[in-house]
Amino acid sequence: MPSPKLFLLNLGLTVLMCSNQHTLAWGLFEKKSDLTETELSSAEMAQVEIMAGWAPEANETLIFSVKNKLVGPISCSGANVRLKNGKTVKRGLLPKLYVLPSNSKQFTVSGVTKETLQDYSVTCSCSKKSDSKVCVNPLSDKK
Repeated sequence: MPSPKLFLLNLGLTVLMCSNQHTLAWGLFEKKSDLTETELSSAEMAQVEIMAGWAPEANETLIFSVKNKLVGPISCSGANVRLKNGKTVKRGLLPKLYVLPSNSKQFTVSGVTKETLQDYSVTCSCSKKSDSKVCVNPLSDKK
C-alpha cells in the first residue's frame, strides 16, 4: 500500500499535467483580440462626471460618484486624494469600478474630511480597438 505522501504527490502531479494540457488546448482555439485597455484622454475624462462629497453621518468618508457619458463602458482603477498637509491618500479599486454608458457608480475613500481635502483625481480607462479612438464594450461580439 503506497504511503499517503506518495499518493498526494502523484495526485498533485496528475492534476498539474491535466490542467496544463487543458490550458494548452484552450490556447489553440482562443481568438486574439485587437482591443487595448487605454487610459482616458483629458477630452474623454471631460465626458465622465465625477462628483465627490460626504454623507452627513460619515464626515470622514469621501464618497465619489462616477457617471459615464461616453459611448462605451469605462473602468476606474482608483483615486488619489491630496490633503492640505501635503500627504496623499490612495485608494485602489479591486475589482475595478466598471461603469456602463449613461450609468453611474460610487466608491468611498476613508480618512478624508472637508477640512483636510485639497484636491483629488480618479484614474479611468476603457477598451479601444487598434484602429479606433472610441471606447467599446470588450464583452460585445468581436467581429
